[in-house]
Amino acid sequence: MSRIKVSRHYQSGYPAEHGAASSVFFGMRYPMRTIQAITVTLAVSCVLTGACMDQAFAGPQKSFTETFDNTTYRNGSTTTAGWIGDGQLRLFPFVHTLVGSNVSVTAPYDVAVDGDHAFVADGFDGLRVLDITDPANPLIVGNWSVERTCIAVDVSGDIAALCFSDGGFRLADVSNPTFPTLIDSSPIGGYRDVKIVGTRAYTTTSNSMVIWDLSALPTLTQLGSYSLASGAEGIDVEGNFAYIAQGAQVTSINVSDPTTPIGWASIGGFVDATGIDVHGNVAYIGDQGKGVVTLDVSNPGAFVYGSVVAGGAPSRLHATGDHLYVAAGTTGLTTYNISDPMNPSFVASLDTPGTARGIVASGRNAFVADGSGGFHSVAIAALAANFSLEGGEVVTGGYAESVAQEGNIAIVGQGMDGFAIVSIENPNAPVVLANGEAEAYGVAIQGDFAYVRGTPLFSVYDISNTSNPVLLGSLSEFSESDFVPLVVEGGYAYITNSIFGNWGLNIIDISDPANPLEVGSGFVSFGTVKDIVLAGEYAFLATNDGLVVVEISDPLAPFRIQEVSPAGLNSIVIAGNYAYCTRGNAEIAVFDITDPTAVTHLATEEDLWTGATGQSLDIEGNYLYGADSTIGLSAVNPTD
Repeated sequence: MSRIKVSRHYQSGYPAEHGAASSVFFGMRYPMRTIQAITVTLAVSCVLTGACMDQAFAGPQKSFTETFDNTTYRNGSTTTAGWIGDGQLRLFPFVHTLVGSNVSVTAPYDVAVDGDHAFVADGFDGLRVLDITDPANPLIVGNWSVERTCIAVDVSGDIAALCFSDGGFRLADVSNPTFPTLIDSSPIGGYRDVKIVGTRAYTTTSNSMVIWDLSALPTLTQLGSYSLASGAEGIDVEGNFAYIAQGAQVTSINVSDPTTPIGWASIGGFVDATGIDVHGNVAYIGDQGKGVVTLDVSNPGAFVYGSVVAGGAPSRLHATGDHLYVAAGTTGLTTYNISDPMNPSFVASLDTPGTARGIVASGRNAFVADGSGGFHSVAIAALAANFSLEGGEVVTGGYAESVAQEGNIAIVGQGMDGFAIVSIENPNAPVVLANGEAEAYGVAIQGDFAYVRGTPLFSVYDISNTSNPVLLGSLSEFSESDFVPLVVEGGYAYITNSIFGNWGLNIIDISDPANPLEVGSGFVSFGTVKDIVLAGEYAFLATNDGLVVVEISDPLAPFRIQEVSPAGLNSIVIAGNYAYCTRGNAEIAVFDITDPTAVTHLATEEDLWTGATGQSLDIEGNYLYGADSTIGLSAVNPTD
């Protein structure tokens, strides 16, 4: 047996079906259907406890070529793929496992996920909010009902948009997930589906599409509408077009002017098209009479049929990365591989107890609204361990939310459990020096001072004596939120604040640590701000609605320059002229910031790792390193 440290690391994707579009060996990822031979270059740390690969490792590094024509050196207990000596590396079969349920969710139709919470449209019981921190034990933590039948939900930041089949369209403030409250409503009529994009909500009724303005909340304003001849069901929006499943047909509508939407094209031949998800240039249609149907929508004015995959009675669908997850009625959850986007291939299925109506995949799990069967968490990914802990660890006494480091001192933000000051002088044996009681979600260190962002306090501590932090000053005018990024540079601290879903950037003068003073603020986004990075005279913010650029050359008057899609950004790091943002599960969005006043989105790379939406990001040399609560540590090379 040997322990080998590979000189180049990649986080593997999850095992998929035989012949999937990615393969894994020694934690490395190769974008090929079948690997016939690889050469692995090994760094000096080959620790022999028995026979090592070629029995002759001497010198700084050696190469070993595995051709998969024998199994002599295969370690079946730790590799995420297998081979039988026929010259081909294969991934193990992909399976689903039901890991948790909540049957107190009595009649769910739809589900959306934001961070650690699932938002469920639960029929007559209205909106249910579940804590999914532990997918094996999803817990109801909030509820909001108006005695009408809630059948669709979408969430953006602090806003949940809800469709009632017999009670109109309503917005709820979910900034406190345990206590959702009404923002505004249009209580007349029956609504079928909703999609939030930026500052607009797109909804369907039985005979129309309606577009709503969310930029002036708490007032909900209708911008425009478009009449439809047949019953509208599911809706998705991509670019300047809305796509609607209408039973016997699918329709595209140009929404570039939301006050005057224009019908663009339609295509028939469907039996009962109810669900739709647009992923790139392909629309995936859930037709309860046919199965899953693909359409090429690269030209929204001229759809092209792709293929039909029969099976179940699919309603809602969620495409992410190379997989399509389908709520297939009484068949349960079905997953397809869409590495060939127009021709989905079956991967796996799970027969749920009820009737699967709604689906969303997030990180390693899919969450199913299963009608009479309740709410389910389903494991959809098994992960390989590719990194070893070379150093020490210490129990700080709370749930680590954030960390900052300067020299031999680190400060760990632990949310409601306060903060810990840790000596890392000996990285193999870190030591907790002191604990602070103030809520700490975001933390920063500068010299002898620690800066702590709680809810609602911003506090400054003297840590010149690291064993005895002393509170110097604080501010308390800020909102409560699970997302409280904090950056300190020069004489200023930069934090975010939310009021009715409107997120602002607040700048605090900390030149006098005992008297921190807010000197500037400005609106930045309707989407939750997840992370902040400063670069020169600009602040770059990763938000639920995209990448926001704010000019901060005058701290008294921060000025938002632009917001750039795609949405759903979680973390940001900047290297040279590029910004890298984690997005959704397994994705990195890349932006060109050469001109901060005209930032452009270059690409979004999918399936780089399988992680949750809380992923943080850093860069060193040629590698991006990501860390989150579900997968640990990952690395990718952005130059590839």
